[in-house]
This record gives sequence, structure tokens and C-alpha cells, in this order.
Amino acid sequence: MGKDKPKNRKTNYYPILSILAILAIVFLTVTPISAAETQSGDTRTVVDAMGNTVVIPKTVDKIVALYGACSAPYVLSGLGAGDKLIGGLCFKTPMQVKVQPEYDNLETYKVQEYEGNIEELLKLKPDVVFGWYTLKNEKEMRDAGIPLVMLKSTNLSDEMKNIQIISEITNTQDTAKQLIDYFNDTVKKVGDKVSTIPETDRKKVLVLSKVNPIKAMGADARDGDLIRKAGGSFVTDKMPGFTVDLNMEEILKLDPDYIIVSPTGKTNYDDIMNNTSAWDSVRAKKEGHVYQAPIGVFYWDKSQIEPNLYLLWLTNLLYPDIISNETLKDEAKDYYKKFFAYDLTDEDYNAIMTHSR
Repeated sequence: MGKDKPKNRKTNYYPILSILAILAIVFLTVTPISAAETQSGDTRTVVDAMGNTVVIPKTVDKIVALYGACSAPYVLSGLGAGDKLIGGLCFKTPMQVKVQPEYDNLETYKVQEYEGNIEELLKLKPDVVFGWYTLKNEKEMRDAGIPLVMLKSTNLSDEMKNIQIISEITNTQDTAKQLIDYFNDTVKKVGDKVSTIPETDRKKVLVLSKVNPIKAMGADARDGDLIRKAGGSFVTDKMPGFTVDLNMEEILKLDPDYIIVSPTGKTNYDDIMNNTSAWDSVRAKKEGHVYQAPIGVFYWDKSQIEPNLYLLWLTNLLYPDIISNETLKDEAKDYYKKFFAYDLTDEDYNAIMTHSR
């Protein structure tokens, strides 16, 4: 028997063509997704102080700080990222301009009652905008597509968190860790020295934000934490609120040994020193212990970048035998060199201290 001749077979290419067509469709469908992934690779997310997740560029080059987030520009300087600020100075101090000369060319970003000007912000096209937790038009700003990162500060823990958030945005986490470690080391060094002071011997301190009318820093402000860390007794510790209204009768009852006046109010210190009828009966004035907080890169009583120096100044003020004038000066020079890359001169230091009268 011979072998059967093979039959002519018709190959059906339709299934193959169908598969190829499907693959082509899949490929075309996947390609845009891949492009989207590339685009998302240019962005990242950060969580701000209020728990909001914010999408920001992978590389942040342009930053604006709104009123309220006043320490952000100075934290940027301390992190070595001050050149990224394109707008938003609440104040200008002589030392700030010395350590970050670019800031001298910046104008304070204009806001009304803690509201950001959306139109002006959109013109600036910032990569990140730092806002304060009391910002009134936060929702409107987010709806407009503004990359708003909220900061908050009611205590020292908040301030350390702000530094971490800002460092994450600017990719300066290592420097932030050094800053925070430096502060914690200062707290421990001072704490070890003041821990032996009996409660009954601790100096009573009143911190004023305004004098006319009288407003003192209350229990919810960070001032109490720093006063206690410096070995003092914060006389408004039991008065809830960030600030509290006081009258002269209440101040006489509180009987502070020391009064520290915030330099944010230009006439506060002079109002106390020149108003003989109202303040002469207060122990702190009678004993010559009314002081205005120093002004460095920022106001030391409100600075998130110089809290360690403010703590040392407070300790020197209350207990000069624990932290001497020379120690305070040496610490200030070391700090400015390390974090601002600036050689603080004796003249600079004296100018900072002049504000403390």
C-alpha cells in the first residue's frame, strides 16, 4: 500500500489576525498609561502638618510662604534651601539679609486677614506654597490648583515637625536631622543644669506679645515650654489660649520676676519702661528685669530656626551662673556657622542682643 498523498490544507489565518489585532489594541491602550506613569514619576506626595496629602513636583525650585507661615523662609535658610524662595517674607531683619542676601530683593507676600491672593499666586507658578493652619481660603486655593502645604505651630513638637516637612519638600532631610539633634542636645544640656533648682526658687516669667492693650502668651503657646526648659516658672501656665488678655491688677497678682516682651510690637518695651504710673509697681520693672527678646535671623521668641539660641538666652537671663554670656555668644557663633554658613562677628552678635536691651 502506498502512502496517502497529503491533502492540501487551507490555513485559517483569521484567529491569528484576530490575536494580532487584539495585541495591537492592547499595546496602543498601554502606551498612554506608560506615559502617564512617566508623568507621575515627575511628582510626589507629601503630608502636611494638618494631615493633607499634597501632590508636588519631584524637584521643587519655587516656593512661596503666606503670612502666618513666617518662619518657613528662615527654616529654608537653615536647611540651605533659601534660594528656592520666590516670595513671602513676613518681616526682614538685618541678620536675615546677611545670611541670605537674596531675601533683600523679595517683597512680603500680600494677604488680607490670613487669606492668600489666589490670582497673584497663580501668576508666580510656585511649586509649593506654605500656608498657616488658620488660613481662611484654604479650600478655594486648593480648588484653584495651588500646591498648598499647611504648617502649624502651637508647641515645640509642631515646630520640629514643620522642619521635617520643609526638609522633605526640599530634599534636605540630613540637615534637618542635624538641626533637630542640635536643639535636643541643647535642651538636654540646659535641662541637666537647671534640674536641681527647687520649684520655689524658679524665676517667675511673664511673656507679653502686646502692651497696649496688654496681651500675654497663654498656656497654649510654646513660650511656656521654653520657659520651663530654661528652669523658669511660666506665670500664665494655667490660662488657656494662645494669648490672654490681662489688666494691671492681674499682672500685680501674678507678680513676675521677669517680663519678656516680644519685639514684634515696636513700642511694647518702651511703653513699659516709659509708663511710670502703671508699671512701676510691678516687681520685674522695679528690679530692672524687663527685656525684649533678641532679633536674629528671625524674632527669637517666635523663631522655628533659632529655638535653641532662645533657650540659651532665656537660661542666661534667668540664671547667668548656669549659662554665661560668653557661652551664649560662642553657641550663637557656632550655630550660625554650622547652619547658615555665616561667620557671626562680635558686632553682629551685639546687634542681635541690643534688641534685648
